[in-house]
Amino acid sequence: MKRRVRQSKKISKLKKHLTDYTRDKSILLAWLCAVRCLPFIEWKGTFDFWPERERQKFLMSILKAVDSIAYSTYDDDSAIADYASIDVFNAIASFEGCDDATIFLAVQTIAEAVTIAADINSYKIKDIATNVAFGFHVSFESILQHDLYSIDAGKNDFLVNTDIYQESWQNFKNALNDLDCSYWVDWYESFFANGFYLDDIAKAEIKQRLNAPHGIIARGAAAMGKYMEENRPQLDNFAGKVFLSYCHADKDLADIIDNFLQKHHSITASRDIRDVDYTKSFKAFMQTIGNHDYVIMLVSDSFLRSKACMYEAGEMISTRSLESKLLFIVVQEDDSKFYKTPPSQPIGANIYDSIKRTEYITFWENRYTHEEESIRLIKSDSAKIEPLKALRDMRKIIDQDISPFFEYLSDARGKSFSEMHEINFADIIANIKQYKTT
Repeated sequence: MKRRVRQSKKISKLKKHLTDYTRDKSILLAWLCAVRCLPFIEWKGTFDFWPERERQKFLMSILKAVDSIAYSTYDDDSAIADYASIDVFNAIASFEGCDDATIFLAVQTIAEAVTIAADINSYKIKDIATNVAFGFHVSFESILQHDLYSIDAGKNDFLVNTDIYQESWQNFKNALNDLDCSYWVDWYESFFANGFYLDDIAKAEIKQRLNAPHGIIARGAAAMGKYMEENRPQLDNFAGKVFLSYCHADKDLADIIDNFLQKHHSITASRDIRDVDYTKSFKAFMQTIGNHDYVIMLVSDSFLRSKACMYEAGEMISTRSLESKLLFIVVQEDDSKFYKTPPSQPIGANIYDSIKRTEYITFWENRYTHEEESIRLIKSDSAKIEPLKALRDMRKIIDQDISPFFEYLSDARGKSFSEMHEINFADIIANIKQYKTT
């Protein structure tokens, strides 16, 4: 009884929050709700609630409805969503023996969301939000609250974690693959991985699907997938170039980020193991950092004690302002679970404590003194040339790079690797793509 009362109060509070929502905000929230519900339209791994001969057509209706809502978030043409709403309600009416409440609620939510985009039932946003927050998974309530915060703040910071779907996510993909819809599997995997961010390529692809020949749409989802694979839109001027900066002690973390970035065809990632020609100067390669749009920097204790890493940081500082270039992840001790072999040394970067930051500066001063004394023991002047150059680089790190670097890191408050991993690096992807489309 108490649980029902608490939930009733939460629902009332949620509906009150949405009372004064503008049309634009309502469409954006409706779209997020529709996308989050989509994996539940066949969480068991089949589409057998539709007649076999009609599955392709009705599945296309659902997918087209989600596309039309997405299109409405950045284009004020409600006619496309209005047209899509007719098809999706036909798909619901054609359920044969679907007594699964989850599936029905998911499809119904998508159907009602498209009516908001079509400017038919704007008041439905309260019901849709309530269904999503309390009708599917316990995590959806907090996710919806985060969506509301992001929408109200005008941000594209939406939580994405396919783990909450448990086996439903894989079953949904299996059901699509069984209908020869691998294109749609790839699309939604990438879309979720992107943190629901609609870049220029995504918008162009959605528009092309909505404007595909009528015969393609009528044949269904698989036909649309084949059509898009043969006619995928290309935006040659859209390409984010990212430099991945890390200490080799944190290679396992870098590999996870690198593998993730490789899935995004609009992002090119550079890192030393792949892009350094060791017949050329490593230092010269480091100077190409300025040619990248962003630097993703894995800041760990090892990074802050590495000469090569701090040299990279120095090059970045001297090439362009930190605000326009740096996307960083501050490694914490509990990120050790992502290492293949448990680290034998501390990994956390102590940058938020002024005393700890001073300890790093002391470390570099002591290292400089030690290397300076070692060079003095070299008797050959010619043999001292390279060590002295390295010593000058270290002096630059101490005098020019460390303090401003620490100051920015401590003020900006980067997230830990675990936090970034939990949201599929959505913050990083959104920043990269927003930079390239503004």
